[in-house]
Amino acid sequence: MSKLLGALLVLAGGLIWALLSVETGRKRMECLTQLASDLERLSCELDTGDRPLPELIHMLSENGGVQSRDFFVRLENSLWRMGDVEFRSLWREAAERCSVPLNRTERYALGNLGAFLGRYSRQRQTEAIAECGKLLKKSAQEMRDQWPNRTRLSFGLGAGGALMIVLALL
Repeated sequence: MSKLLGALLVLAGGLIWALLSVETGRKRMECLTQLASDLERLSCELDTGDRPLPELIHMLSENGGVQSRDFFVRLENSLWRMGDVEFRSLWREAAERCSVPLNRTERYALGNLGAFLGRYSRQRQTEAIAECGKLLKKSAQEMRDQWPNRTRLSFGLGAGGALMIVLALL
């Protein structure tokens, strides 16, 4: 009886792992989409408005996407150091330390974007934002395209791995 209960618990653990893996992927996809959308809002505001960059960062830290807001909150909280540290360093630091689930390429592109903001013409700034947003959207689209296969793979690995453990223990 205890072997059967143990086997069921191991199988349940494998399925829970699969569910968590799928949920993590879904959140990452959502976050990439929201961050790209927030950057697009920033670009539009820079292009059409006369609001200063710190005000735009504040706006996004309060009204940005739920998943991507951590980046803008971290950036806003570090702006007080702007006299001692360059803006691009603060931006890069926020990109490296935020909890937004980005891979190395995406994090580098986001971090590098700070080197353009506030330094160049509005057109060059909006072009840099568009390039970064394009990369994030492309990553999100690739995840959407692979989503059915990744979901099946996660459940297959979770259930298969758990089943192999059960068979090894019996």
